[in-house]
Amino acid sequence: MSRVGAFAPFTLAALATLAAPTVAQERGDLDALLDGVHTIAAPGVPGPIAVFDERAFTVVAGRVDGEHRASAAAAARVASGRVLLLAHSGYASTDALREGDTTLFVRNAIHWLAPKAERPRIGVTGGWSGAVRLAGFTPRELDGRGAFAKLDEVDVVATTLLGLSDADMASLQAFVERGGGLLGCDTGWGWQQLHADESLGAQPIQIWLAKHGLAFTLGYLERTHARGFAIDGEPLALLNGDSALDLLIANAGKPRAKAEELARASFTVGFAARALPDVATPFGDRLARLVKERDRELVASEAKPLGPDKPLLRALASAQWIQLSRVPPDSTRPHASAADFPGSVTAESTLQSLELDLNVPGWHSTGLWANPGARIVVQLPSEVTAAGLRVRLGAHQDELWDHDAWRRMPAITREFALAAESTTAANPFGGLVYVVAPEGKRVGRVRLVIRGAIQAPLYVLGETGNDEWRTQRRRPGPWAELASSKLVITVPSRVVRELDDPKSLMVFWDRVLDAEAELAGISAARPRPERFVLDRQIAGGYMHSGYPIMAHLDVAEVVVDRARLETGEEIWGFVHELGHNLQVDDWTFEGTGEVTNNLFSVYSIEKTCKLAPGRRGHDAVSSPPSIAAYLERGARFEEWKEDPFLALQTYLLVQAEFGWEPFRAVFAEYAALPDAERPKTEADKRDQWMVRLSRAVGKDLGPYFQAWGVPVSAEARKQVADLDDWMPASWPTK
Repeated sequence: MSRVGAFAPFTLAALATLAAPTVAQERGDLDALLDGVHTIAAPGVPGPIAVFDERAFTVVAGRVDGEHRASAAAAARVASGRVLLLAHSGYASTDALREGDTTLFVRNAIHWLAPKAERPRIGVTGGWSGAVRLAGFTPRELDGRGAFAKLDEVDVVATTLLGLSDADMASLQAFVERGGGLLGCDTGWGWQQLHADESLGAQPIQIWLAKHGLAFTLGYLERTHARGFAIDGEPLALLNGDSALDLLIANAGKPRAKAEELARASFTVGFAARALPDVATPFGDRLARLVKERDRELVASEAKPLGPDKPLLRALASAQWIQLSRVPPDSTRPHASAADFPGSVTAESTLQSLELDLNVPGWHSTGLWANPGARIVVQLPSEVTAAGLRVRLGAHQDELWDHDAWRRMPAITREFALAAESTTAANPFGGLVYVVAPEGKRVGRVRLVIRGAIQAPLYVLGETGNDEWRTQRRRPGPWAELASSKLVITVPSRVVRELDDPKSLMVFWDRVLDAEAELAGISAARPRPERFVLDRQIAGGYMHSGYPIMAHLDVAEVVVDRARLETGEEIWGFVHELGHNLQVDDWTFEGTGEVTNNLFSVYSIEKTCKLAPGRRGHDAVSSPPSIAAYLERGARFEEWKEDPFLALQTYLLVQAEFGWEPFRAVFAEYAALPDAERPKTEADKRDQWMVRLSRAVGKDLGPYFQAWGVPVSAEARKQVADLDDWMPASWPTK
């Protein structure tokens, strides 16, 4: 079965950049690997594999960020041996092999990995036994200490790869290079999540794979088929960073390739560049030379964004950032974009002594600014050098790699471990200075000294007096912070220069957060303050939740203006994102991701704002979508899930009748649930929510859910059959 279509020429110019023998070899390899294969599984959430060497190639592709593509399976010839990587550790399970043509794919892979063996001998670790047996082979267990020490009696090793020791990696490397086959799987983002203190790029397998053009990454892959990933015949050549870079260079003058091809190539090169571990590779060396040649052009600003018309420069920006992130502080220089954003000031640096309560996890504001490229020194007691503390330079942590145009450089913050009594730090973009305390450790109150930074405005509720603030707000740092124990707001300093009453502002914001905590049934005392950071450009949306909550600069004046906030008309976005941070998956079923958070929006606005008659803070809440029109269209759940303000009415009509107390009670009930009682499926979530809310209001809400078209099971209906049915008095009638 021919797979030549997978390497169909994308343009004559692009084809000319590819080495013909390599393409021919890859076509033959793809024919062997994909013979009879139409779809393969996508277990869990796979993490894409970067491909960036002429000896490596994509076998199966998934989607990244909805628009671009990256490898779900990738392979390479290594000396006399061969390697095939799969993008999730779940490929080692029999469940995955039973999806689509995955069993056939693994069978093809094993034969490709051992081309000289009529009946390949497979050594397995990491749970691969069942999968190998299902593929038609007899596995040989290699588990135990020194599992890879003796591989003379196997042709192929099937294993998970991240976390291998140096010794095991040396054994595997020798095995492959003398002609063995390696069938490896893992999930880059998943491994990193479980090993937050280690670097994915520093793993022995990553360093070895990178020398052959492959690397696991921290991204996420999306399916291309209901069963997983489709073998769809789309060209794969532009998923190789080396080939994609060739195309970009060939079109750097007058472009001959199509714009969409150049955009794909730019994404691929940038994606691969950001996946490169700190090891010399031919691809990395090419990028380094190009970055040096084009360094002055790698600038993004509001006036001159770095957009899709500059695909090569966008790709090189990724490579430049990786280089900058590895430059030691003593060699750090200001980036050409830094003065434009986040800023630079001419002012004397200072020596600042601080005492911080590092029992509180997360970022601790210091009221200091590091200029772009400037070296600061953090000194702290020897007894906390092993506590996992870090110093962060910059609040604007959103990375913008997937945006069509960059109005600032895509990554502009750095962190350094505070693992010695004296630590030097620097960031080519500068930024506010933070001490970062780890989760789950009680470090205590720590006195430290920071030298080389510039003072920036910092108001702390309960600590900063009015007279002190009038001096503080004139500090030269270009970014300012207003803080309480519950919220920290990061805005341009210009916004606070004339702010006379930060106390009443932060007291108001504390009331907002207390209201949301009250509805959620949690303590008003936050384990760490929430954060709002305003930015020129953010990762997604008008605002987005997280730590910190990110918003655009056009609301900088609003977030510090109590009078405007108290009207309830301009606060919605902020409380909406705070609500997201309180959402719990157990009671947020499909279609309500942008709904249940708004219960907190409505509640906190009602509790803290001075609303005009008939207003509830958002036009679509004050004047909601027509329920009657929805019912006339058939009350379809699929439509309900796509209209957040329509769906919100399902909750608010119950609230209008029974008040907020049932919601508080149900949220508290979920918080106390043992794991065994938590919903496991979307249907479970809907059922439990209907049953628990029915019990809380003392009415059977089953008919109400049914009228809305929200499915609940017959079993759930039975659980509340002893209660009287309820429908709102205002429910539309025919």
